[in-house]
Amino acid sequence: MSAWRRHYRYCVFQRTGHILAHILHHHTHPLDNRTQSIGMKTRNMRRFKQQLPQIEIERILRQGKYCVLAVDGDDGFPYSVPVNYVYDGKDIFIHSAPHGHKIDALIRNSKCSLCIVDRDDVIPEEFTSYFRSVIVFGSAHFIETTDEKIAALELLCGKYSPGIDPHTEINRFIKTVCIIRIHIESVSGKEAIEITRARGGNNEPQEE
Repeated sequence: MSAWRRHYRYCVFQRTGHILAHILHHHTHPLDNRTQSIGMKTRNMRRFKQQLPQIEIERILRQGKYCVLAVDGDDGFPYSVPVNYVYDGKDIFIHSAPHGHKIDALIRNSKCSLCIVDRDDVIPEEFTSYFRSVIVFGSAHFIETTDEKIAALELLCGKYSPGIDPHTEINRFIKTVCIIRIHIESVSGKEAIEITRARGGNNEPQEE
């Protein structure tokens, strides 16, 4: 067998292995299964070698300090705002005043997206930054019942004020606070190629 034919067969085998591994991984994680069940049309990541594994996405969703919420704002302009949030393993919860720009926007159009930045280290000598982030697409729902509001606020307080009894503070604002549940329809994560290479990922160059 010629060297060219051996190389061709190796490349086909390697590519097929990547595809099968991707299919198996993509169909066994709850976040992916939920995305498929919603039926939302999603884009494939162009630089797929920098795509985060689901375990990293879950970690960032749980540990992120804040997210930037993007909604369909006034007069057709996008509106984005940083907010605190909590992830319960299925949905994302944020709290808000009952009136304002983002509330009006979500009443008009419940579709929204969130960005959570896990790392952003500027490397001047390399003219780049080492980044890691997650993007969520979802639909917002306003929580109406007091019990559900309290449960969400307990989760938020457990994340941001661990070990402190939150119920006095919750009772002060329970009648006026707005709680928004964001159901995740699609989620993806990406990191700088330098980080991927450093942790043993594929280091082949990618096309622009």
